[in-house]
Amino acid sequence: PYLFISTHYMYTDNYMHPVFAVNGDTSLRRGSTFYRLRAHGMVANYNQDLQIEEVIYCYAGDFVEPYVYSSTANGWIYPYYSSFQGVYVG
Repeated sequence: PYLFISTHYMYTDNYMHPVFAVNGDTSLRRGSTFYRLRAHGMVANYNQDLQIEEVIYCYAGDFVEPYVYSSTANGWIYPYYSSFQGVYVG
């Protein structure tokens, strides 16, 4: 198993939700895996911190990517102020 963490600096006037995709699929190998979401610092519609943490079981050749769902077209992620990391915890 791997622990993945993705943190974003973002702006929206509506709901945004981070999620991880395994091989491009956001529902692959999710079963009953728990994940943690955190949003912090809403000031003048700027959410300064949007984070997800999840343990995902990966197989050889798998790749994991962070995605951010937005319920509106008025949402922006600032990649220079974001991070994505994974570590083997098995």
